[in-house]
Amino acid sequence: MSKFRNGLSREGKVYHYCFRINGQQFKGSTRATDRASAEKVLQEKRKEALFGPPEPKVVIPMMKDLIANWMETHRPTHSLQHLKSVEHLTRNWIIPAVGDVRINRINTQAVLDLRRQILEKGRSPATANLVLRVVKLLLNFAIRLDLIEKVPFKVQQIKTQKPPRPTIPPHRMKEFLSAVDKHATSPQAATLIRLMVGLGLRESEALEARWKWLDLTQHTYTVGRSKTRTPRTIPVPAWLWSHLLEMPKTLSEFICPCSDGTAHRGQFTKKTLARAAKDLGIEGITPHSLRRTFATLHAQEGTALSDLQGMMGHTSPILTLLYIQQSSDAKRRAQDALGLKLGLA
Repeated sequence: MSKFRNGLSREGKVYHYCFRINGQQFKGSTRATDRASAEKVLQEKRKEALFGPPEPKVVIPMMKDLIANWMETHRPTHSLQHLKSVEHLTRNWIIPAVGDVRINRINTQAVLDLRRQILEKGRSPATANLVLRVVKLLLNFAIRLDLIEKVPFKVQQIKTQKPPRPTIPPHRMKEFLSAVDKHATSPQAATLIRLMVGLGLRESEALEARWKWLDLTQHTYTVGRSKTRTPRTIPVPAWLWSHLLEMPKTLSEFICPCSDGTAHRGQFTKKTLARAAKDLGIEGITPHSLRRTFATLHAQEGTALSDLQGMMGHTSPILTLLYIQQSSDAKRRAQDALGLKLGLA
């Protein structure tokens, strides 16, 4: 058996290596027939012995592949509405523009070109901003996967003036609920709308509402399945409690089930809301408008911000403030009160 010297030894036409690190011997064939190539193999083997084998090279995916990965990863955890929104924007705008581009090559110019295409086709700046947010969402996902180190472009959102977001005025709430009952496609639709108004629930939370989460003693409702994955307990107002007690009970665990006992899908209340809002002459009412209405009405009644934050399940009071819409009546009362204080009214 041949005894290798420390370094390289030639056995026939092939060079072999032999070296020691921390008392451990490493030896083997370089499979190289020339000295220069054998030296490179020796250096690589020494590095591998000191620092471990080299990490495999990361294959940078194209944007369309990253989108497919994102959709597959988040399908079990994200709402159907959010998934549909991302799928729509990527299919119509992002994939046609940069779908075949590797994600580390999506630079500032590529994103500016994408935004220009959106605006040239007559879409609003708000749509362009939404597409930009989805691109950043996808690339931040790539960062978490260690595919890239940072978002490879710098493009600011287009500044737009947002119109006031509609809510139901307090003096018209009774009229609104009467219109809801008039246009409800089913009793469950009317109850779901009342849950969103009375408890400030998200649409998904209302659809998932269960009888077992009602406390019959304390007259409270605990949101057992929320967006933030954190349960929260909300006092049930008397008017809503009475409505729930009058509801026919079914074998389903859900308060507002489908005919087969399962939960309704998203947008179930959309048509009822649209028709009721039309009766009142209010445009743009959506299920989330009812959550804003809940926050606004509580703010007008002087509910402490910390209490309102807890009922809405927000992690930050700043987010709760974004839901509060100041009505013109509230602003007028504030102006009149200030005038009295100044002695000018």
